[in-house]
Amino acid sequence: MEALSEATALAAGRAEDEPAALLFALTKRPRALVEGWDYPVICATNLARMHGVALVIGNPIDLDTLRLRIVVGTASFEDVRAWVAERVRSRS
Repeated sequence: MEALSEATALAAGRAEDEPAALLFALTKRPRALVEGWDYPVICATNLARMHGVALVIGNPIDLDTLRLRIVVGTASFEDVRAWVAERVRSRS
């Protein structure tokens, strides 16, 4: 799948960037997801959990705004990476 190849390239072997890379690469292909709009968020959250951290979304409107910016091309991977980094919490 093209999105997974892009996510792998974006993360460039950095485990901490994998959730953001997956969220970005999957979200920018909304037609491929059809009715699975929540799928990238679930994947990114689960991937963060696998790395021993929690991705805390908080306000869902902020998430939707970011994802819509990805779809229209006004949010870069760096924007998504920063957004995710601000919401990653250590799991205790």
